[in-house]
Order: sequence, then structure tokens, then C-alpha cells
Amino acid sequence: MSRIVEILYVPEALRENVSETAAERIERRIVQTKTEIIREIAAAESRLFWKTLAFLAGQTGVLILVMRLLLGK
Repeated sequence: MSRIVEILYVPEALRENVSETAAERIERRIVQTKTEIIREIAAAESRLFWKTLAFLAGQTGVLILVMRLLLGK
């Protein structure tokens, strides 16, 4: 029976080390996920900016065309 107790006994230092290692892995995953989210948001903002710019350029072109047609120049 004492042999089973010896096998199940885990020193305090080892338990703390395992806990720290698990915490470090979780923290690393959180940082990686946060970085991925920030990159995705930045990419979405960039796409939205260029789509807005293209829309405004198109609207400006249409406005200039309508003005030329109405003014006859």
C-alpha cells in the first residue's frame, strides 16, 4: 500500500512547476489569439478604406459626367 502512496505523491515544487508551465502555455495562446484578431481587424479596416475610396472616386466621376452633360461643355 505504501508503494501506491509513493507513486501518487507529487512534490509541491513539481506541482507548482506544472501549474506555471500550463499557465505559460495558456498565456502564449491568448497572446497569439489576440495578435490574430488584431491582424484580422486591421485587414478589414484596410479593405473597408479602399472600398470607400473607390466608391467616392466613382461618385465623383459620375457627378463630373452629370455636370458636363447638364452644362453642355
